[in-house]
Amino acid sequence: MRSRLLRVGALAGTLFAINVAARVLARFAYGDGTPEHLAAQDRLTWLGWGAVALVMAVTAAWWAQRRPQGVVAGELAGAGAAAGVLFAVAGPFISEPPRFEDGVGGAIIQFAVYLLVVGIGALVGMLVVIALGLDHKSRELKRYARSR
Repeated sequence: MRSRLLRVGALAGTLFAINVAARVLARFAYGDGTPEHLAAQDRLTWLGWGAVALVMAVTAAWWAQRRPQGVVAGELAGAGAAAGVLFAVAGPFISEPPRFEDGVGGAIIQFAVYLLVVGIGALVGMLVVIALGLDHKSRELKRYARSR
């Protein structure tokens, strides 16, 4: 149980660190509010979302090769939800004011979008491993077929 919590916490921390890095870079490098800087902040946002999805896809592919899919899905969902809560609640304090200008609805929308990106990344990683026949279940079935 402890190793599972450690894996989930490490993944959630990594996902949140990506968010922090993107927000800090956007704040200090492109925080003037000029149209060019706003466009650069938008590009950084897209790069951050892509990095989060890529980390989730790689992690899902790696974990799915070693453990059953249900366990992996639960761990990925837990890490994604924990990172999403940090993203929606603590993330705005890293960014420039005004914070929480959209109220609770804005935080809920941010959380939902974060979960969507995390879910898509995890789904892509799992499906690639399953399609290649490298997942835990496929490998167990191959072992069983060889033994019979």
